This record gives sequence, structure tokens and C-alpha cells, in this order.
Amino acid sequence: MELYNKLPQNLDAFITTYLQPNKKFLDEVATAIDQICNFLKESTFTSDQRSVKVIKIIKGGSSGKGTALKNGSDADLVVFFNHFCSFEDQRNKRDEMLNKLHEYLLLYQEQNSFAFELTMSKPQMIKYSSWFDTLTFGLFSSPNNVRTKPPKSLSFQMKSNEDSDAIKFDVLPAYDALGQATYSRPDPEIYIRLIELKAARGEFSTSFTELQRDFVRKSPTKLKSLIRLVKYWYKEYVRRLHKQNLRSGEFLPHKYALELLIIYAWESTKQGQNFNTAEGFRTLLELVVRYRKLWLFWTEYYDFSHPVLKEYLTVKLQGPKPIILDP
Repeated sequence: MELYNKLPQNLDAFITTYLQPNKKFLDEVATAIDQICNFLKESTFTSDQRSVKVIKIIKGGSSGKGTALKNGSDADLVVFFNHFCSFEDQRNKRDEMLNKLHEYLLLYQEQNSFAFELTMSKPQMIKYSSWFDTLTFGLFSSPNNVRTKPPKSLSFQMKSNEDSDAIKFDVLPAYDALGQATYSRPDPEIYIRLIELKAARGEFSTSFTELQRDFVRKSPTKLKSLIRLVKYWYKEYVRRLHKQNLRSGEFLPHKYALELLIIYAWESTKQGQNFNTAEGFRTLLELVVRYRKLWLFWTEYYDFSHPVLKEYLTVKLQGPKPIILDP
């Protein structure tokens, strides 16, 4: 499955044949996830001798966005609890609820059978880069912004019994900052509370999963196929070959930053679905080569109209390039 041997006119067929996940497996997983979500929503958790319920569960990651790759993709199940009344609550009670989620999911696994292999891990210490409000792109940031945090998620994997298709799920408890207003611009006060908290970047990104998911998911089908192609290229020809050779202070770009860069390139051409996949891929590579000039932001979910946000965004955008602001 050598990408570099493919002719430009054959890229669409390459994506369809080798990169799109098996539909039967996706349907089986979707059914199982719906059942797991219903189980969690119907369950009653306890915290400080109080009953705790799940408000909603949102599926994010590549599966939620519609850009999953064959033979291994990721998804987030973000579980919003009613006793997280603020970002501070999420910070203080997250570990407790992760452990309770782990207990309930193990119970569900014991009581049910699946049409695929299901494996689950305990909550783990994880490392993440600072990507929430500023997505610095490429090999240019200090490793000092990679922080070891308390357990942020627990994971389970669903693997097909028929082929190598698999999806890894991260389960993350979160504060429902957006409420039901997910199809319009959020109240600026939500962002202002985050600014005032001076939280570590990415610490509360789970609360905005719906916005991140919908920003990509609304893209045309052909653009999602291009995103699959770029993610495959990144996985096989960038990360696999170069991750071990990074020098001190260097790290590879975040996949979400690549997705945003693809969307920016597509929006700039104004071609709708009538673009050529090979030309779109080439445009993305040209932008990566010129990474030191990247200065990208969107105003779909926030803008400069509120004075506090205006000041904050202005400072961010005056920082050293490359800059990609999370939309």
C-alpha cells in the first residue's frame, strides 16, 4: 500500500480502497456505542453521597468527525455530568468520576457480549501538548509545554474479529459549558471564564468537543476523504519515520492542526467539492513547507466583538508564527 507509487488520478480510488473503514464494522461499533451510552445515561453514580447523572454523551475524535481511518482510528466519548457545575468542578472531581466510569464500564463488559473484541484499560497518567487555544504547528515549540497530568481519560478498544479494523475510544468526563446552544456562537462569557482561570492549555478542551467535531464534520465528503489521505501520509511517512529522530525542542504537528490546515486550504480555493484530490494534497504540502508563515484563525464560534476576547486574541495573534487558533 505504497502511497508514493500512486498516480495523481488514482488517489480517490486509493482512499476508497485502503483508507475508508469497513462499513459493517463501523455499524457494529455504532450500535455498541449507542448501547454503552444508554447504559451510562440510565445509571446513577454517587459523589459526596449525592446522586449524579449523565446529562449527555458526545462522540468526538476522528470517528465523530467522519474522518476515521481503516485499521486503527480514534474516538472520544465525552461524558457530561450534572454535578460538574463549573470548570473548577471538572478539575477537582474528574479523577473520581473517571474511576466510577471505569467501574461501570467493566460491569457492562461483563454483562454483555459483542460482535468484536473489546479490551479496556484503567485510567492512566498521560502527557499532552498545549494545543487548546493556540495550535503551534510543526517542529518549533519547547518540550516544556508537554505536561504530565493526573489521569484525564480511560480507554477501551473495539477490534473487528474479521479483519484488522479497530477503533480506540478515550472516555473523558467533562463540564457542560455549552449547554444546548451548540449550533450557534457560544456566549463570550464562557471563554472569558476560561481566560480568568488561566488553565493549562487543553485542560478543558473536552467541554468544547461538539464545536471541534462539528467544525470538521460539516465539511463535504470529498474534503473528509482528503483529510483521511493526509492523516495516512502523516502516520506512515512522517510520524513513523521521523518521531524517533526529533532533536531537543522539536516535535511533530498535532493531527488536529493538520485538519484545520486542510480546511483552510479548501476554503481558500472556493471550489466546493469540485477540487482535485491530488492538487489539494499538494497545496497542503506546500503550506507545511512554508509553516513559518502560517497565521490562521476563524471567527465562527468567537470573534473580536467582546473587549476581553479582543484583547486576548490580539495578544495571541501577535505571538511568533506559525499560529493556528483553534476555531
